[in-house]
Amino acid sequence: HIGVFLIRTSSLVLGWYKAYSATVPIAQRILNEQNENLLGKYLEDLKTTRHTLDYHMQAPLGQLSKCSLAMHDILRSMPEHHYQRCEVENASDVLTEATEKLFQIKAESERIDYLMRLNEMMKTKTGEPLNLVSKHRFVIREGELQRLTRRGKSMFYFHLFNDILLYSSKELTTGKLICHRRFLLRDIQILNSEKDPYGIQIISPQKTFIICANTDDNFNGWLTDLNRHVKVCREEFVKKGGKLEQKAAAPLWVQDKDEDDCQLCHRRFNLLNRRHHCRKCGCLCCGKCSAHKALLTHIHQSTKVRVCDKCYAGLMNFD
Repeated sequence: HIGVFLIRTSSLVLGWYKAYSATVPIAQRILNEQNENLLGKYLEDLKTTRHTLDYHMQAPLGQLSKCSLAMHDILRSMPEHHYQRCEVENASDVLTEATEKLFQIKAESERIDYLMRLNEMMKTKTGEPLNLVSKHRFVIREGELQRLTRRGKSMFYFHLFNDILLYSSKELTTGKLICHRRFLLRDIQILNSEKDPYGIQIISPQKTFIICANTDDNFNGWLTDLNRHVKVCREEFVKKGGKLEQKAAAPLWVQDKDEDDCQLCHRRFNLLNRRHHCRKCGCLCCGKCSAHKALLTHIHQSTKVRVCDKCYAGLMNFD
């Protein structure tokens, strides 16, 4: 009476496995930290059998999947009017449902573990943690992309989540990722860039910039995922009662190589007459034409930033 047995025990086993899966990442982290003292010989034995510790800790999920497949095979070979067919069908449904739930539990465990590991290896420029672990956050795409800076292209590491976008660089001394910017997806706009065939322009209140992929697939993947999840993030925010505000956008800076002269007074740049960027319009100007600072709250809430004379005059007239 395998059907009756599985129906009675599956809910209990499911509860056990849920608790088991939740503790696997914690157990793995502790074991990895202490394996030289506590589990050195055992881990060496696992290597010789080509089975990792993770393999053994996740084995119950594989066994349940095999039981589910076996139950389907039994049903296929069982006569239509067999006296136990109804019980086996019920057991098969229970096993299928349990397997799906356990895969969901495993996926949730892996999601949290990924965020915890990323939180440990990433920090802000000031050394503070990012606190990436969130109930509904999951990663969509990650990878290296070039970003157009004022001096050319530089490589950064990007993480796209369902609610935020991060870009970071690797610290040479520690190997940790230093997060440069963190953007809420609902606040950004995505455009195709005219400066590069594989370029994507990201417009936000804090900063506007261009990222560049290296292949068609990479470009299309990032562009599709960014557009999709920006749209979804906005829709979910509105559904929860939020209001999308029309915020001012930071300008796209003119690259240093694009201008040899100040765009206001037209004096030639040199070692003494240095290049500067206006944070309001993004133009390249000399120090004399950008001596003023103004508070642009969409860029920084409390710190005044450099603006050119033209923008400063407009801000003063507006005030």
